[in-house]
Amino acid sequence: MKDSLEDIQKRGFGKIDKYICPKCAGSKFAKSWIKNNAKTKTTCSYCGAKTNCLHMEEFLEFLTCAIKHYFEPAEGNLGYDSEEKTYLGRTYDRYEIAYKLSEVLQIDFTSELADDIRETLNDVLLCNKNPYGTSQLEFCENSWKRFAHLVKYKTRYLFYVDDTKCSYSRNFMSASEMLDYTASYLEKLNLFTILKPNVTFKRARIVENNLEITEKEMASPPYYQAKNNRMSAEGISAFYGTFEDEVAKEEALNGDKDLADKKLVIADFINLNELKCLDLTKILELNLPDWLDIKKASEREVILFYRYLHKALSSPIKKSDTKNKNIEYVPTQIFAEYAKEILKVDGIIYSSSVYQNGKCIVLFVDHEACLSPKKNDIISFENKQKLKFVSYKVFDL
Repeated sequence: MKDSLEDIQKRGFGKIDKYICPKCAGSKFAKSWIKNNAKTKTTCSYCGAKTNCLHMEEFLEFLTCAIKHYFEPAEGNLGYDSEEKTYLGRTYDRYEIAYKLSEVLQIDFTSELADDIRETLNDVLLCNKNPYGTSQLEFCENSWKRFAHLVKYKTRYLFYVDDTKCSYSRNFMSASEMLDYTASYLEKLNLFTILKPNVTFKRARIVENNLEITEKEMASPPYYQAKNNRMSAEGISAFYGTFEDEVAKEEALNGDKDLADKKLVIADFINLNELKCLDLTKILELNLPDWLDIKKASEREVILFYRYLHKALSSPIKKSDTKNKNIEYVPTQIFAEYAKEILKVDGIIYSSSVYQNGKCIVLFVDHEACLSPKKNDIISFENKQKLKFVSYKVFDL
């Protein structure tokens, strides 16, 4: 009996003589795992189906592997206040753990299966792994927040150095490490898109009614007219466009209240050569590994960070930040320049901040590279035409 009790304590759950079939788990990952390991043809204890089933103790062993990956005993890992008789940190009893498992398994917390999981788990207080430290996801998010604060308010042009020996504790990546880290998984997660020649890009502008529409007017602005923007700083010419008229229209009209005697023009440009783009919208399409799939726990944290990063790069400026509008885009501008110069991409595709599910694109194509070459022009790499003006449409405002 002593050996049996020690075994129960070690494995994390007690005895139960029941069977479960794949249909009784809601999540795809759990269904698949049960199906692949169910070898006994019997009656499911929960739905009554006669099929290949898995013994519940094997299923609980699978669940406790995940529990041990994310949690550890509070005793010995959390500080304890002997006077108040309480742990100094967040703890979880078996009811809370069972509730988490019910969410992950996508089953009703009041169901017989959830009851059995709750009653069979050892009644031991748990805490998060490394309770006084930070998870990989927290470390990455905090590093991006620090990076953004650093380049906006501390140092803007000479941050790309190894500052790992600074006096602050290693709760963050350095600015240079932050950029390198964001790039390290892009290829693995397939976040690049190759645009073949002749893709149509929509570029919208609100202009005076009497303005003649030409390729010069609709191209990327000359460097002396280039304004501060999401992916490019003032004075740096870049082509901002979309793939659909409606998205282009909403992007152009966003925040522009003075529309008297003006018109909206949407011009179509095509690319003359193949373009390699960093596609941030693909982040939203990534399949997030299941919480129970502990072999892919690290990948799960990476994807969650990229989702956070996508939101940070695509979110509109808050009204409360309008006074600092010129610096709010600095982190994304630096990220864009890193993508251009280090990753050697031709552009970045990102989510529209004003049109749901709309996609925007910035191409690192300046004013001259949008114009047809003139006769006798000497063509160099810098002024080689990359986008071609095709047509335009005019809308009254």
